[in-house]
Amino acid sequence: MAQDAWELVESQRFRFIAYRINSSLSQTDPRFATLNEAGYGLEITKKWVQCKLPFVGKVYRSSLNEQHIEIFEGQYTYEYKKVKRRKATDTVVKMSARSSDGSDKFDMTFVIDENGNANLTVRSNYRETVTYYGKILPVGLPEK
Repeated sequence: MAQDAWELVESQRFRFIAYRINSSLSQTDPRFATLNEAGYGLEITKKWVQCKLPFVGKVYRSSLNEQHIEIFEGQYTYEYKKVKRRKATDTVVKMSARSSDGSDKFDMTFVIDENGNANLTVRSNYRETVTYYGKILPVGLPEK
């Protein structure tokens, strides 16, 4: 599976399925910690990135969609590298994209282990930083 996760990142064509969320609000209210609803995640191809993730935390500009992070964008940056950690090697992917309405910029960092388990940290100009835990899969495969 290690090669599969690297190949997905290298091909710049994968889905991230979010199972858990971590923000200041989810730490104080555990109802926000587990994502039971299907469909939350991010899909990447060489031509576009499509993202719909729930958001819990502080919003510093109220005109934005306060409940979701939405990105539907053709232009984004994408960098990746392998990082040696103790006995394993992780893959780090850094991306930047704009919100679907163009009002915000998101900097995203994936840390993906050899089994495809991933942490996604999303930083924004107008929102509190939030981290999602999940798995990467090939585009088109059902969630597991």
